[in-house]
Amino acid sequence: MKAPLSFLRPAFLIAAFGTAFSGTAFSSGEDRLYDDAIRSLAESNPEGAISGLKEVIRLNPQHLGAKLDLGLAYCQANDPANADRIFSDLRQLPMLPAAIGELIDYTRKNSCGPAPSRWQGYAALGAGRTNNLNQAPSASSFFLPPFGIFVELTEASRPRKDAFRNTEVSMAYNAKDNGWGGGAFFQRTNHAHSNDYDTSLSRIFLNRRFRSDTVYGETMGSIGHLVLGGKSYLTAASIDTLAMTPVSADKAWHAGGIASLSDLRYQTLPDYRSRIVETRGRLKWQPSQNLRLIGEAGWSNDVALAGRPGGNRSGEVAQFCLRWIPREKDSLEMLFRRTRLGDDNAYSPAFFGDARRNPNQRNWYVSWRHALQDTLR
Repeated sequence: MKAPLSFLRPAFLIAAFGTAFSGTAFSSGEDRLYDDAIRSLAESNPEGAISGLKEVIRLNPQHLGAKLDLGLAYCQANDPANADRIFSDLRQLPMLPAAIGELIDYTRKNSCGPAPSRWQGYAALGAGRTNNLNQAPSASSFFLPPFGIFVELTEASRPRKDAFRNTEVSMAYNAKDNGWGGGAFFQRTNHAHSNDYDTSLSRIFLNRRFRSDTVYGETMGSIGHLVLGGKSYLTAASIDTLAMTPVSADKAWHAGGIASLSDLRYQTLPDYRSRIVETRGRLKWQPSQNLRLIGEAGWSNDVALAGRPGGNRSGEVAQFCLRWIPREKDSLEMLFRRTRLGDDNAYSPAFFGDARRNPNQRNWYVSWRHALQDTLR
């Protein structure tokens, strides 16, 4: 984890360093320029700080405190080459205080490396369990009005519980705080006993991040293809928007929401098509850079646009995610998701009466993710 530059810069130490080695008193003009430059550095305005510090050094080449701050400003501006040049000159001074030398070494190692590549990827392995992978009816029997009888569902038509393992690979160009990005994602899921429900999901996506002083988030569009049981099953186009804002003074708590729209086209049954609209409120607690907990709750509405048995479905969705980053490139993730859906209309009211599937699901999943770049956060 990289320490913030404001923490690395003990002002009283640097001021003493500059005064002890300059051999001359600083003029009031230099002091004003120096103070303005340090204020720019504290306000994350490295360009302003660099301009001011250069002027201080032009007026007084012996102002070594300004030189040290110039190196830190170059670090903040993601210009490690110029920062290293400044630090190398300072490091060669024969009477350099040990504390300043340690500060320079720490900054070089932890806060002033080359800017990370925006091309980033990860691979993940995980395992989990689901209580109703086939989205079967919650009831084991239903009543047929034309015949006045109850029909018992076969074992294969009842909710199937099974364990599964996941493999994920992704490569993406990460967007800046206000910029475009995109990439590709692949996921393979294998079940322990239900091979007919094994899936392969391929997806490409384009995203646009946004950030202001109070709100941040992103909008993402994607196209995906799902293979189910070894057969092409459906193609989905979706768009998702996330917006969050800090809600506590220490910025550990964040609140916001997610809205998504998906259009599903079934390959094996060309007449089938559906649209899913889902909205969820989101609450995030991040007490440190290495730990975050996210809870979400909302509503899902699955509308059959053409020819799908069972008609429309809607209901509550909720999920909880914990993410722990023990090392720079590795993270442990735990996810629990629950859906309580109900059919808004019967399969065929004249024949099935008021039969409903109510395909409620509970899934939990644990995975270990390894990043190809040092930017898991």
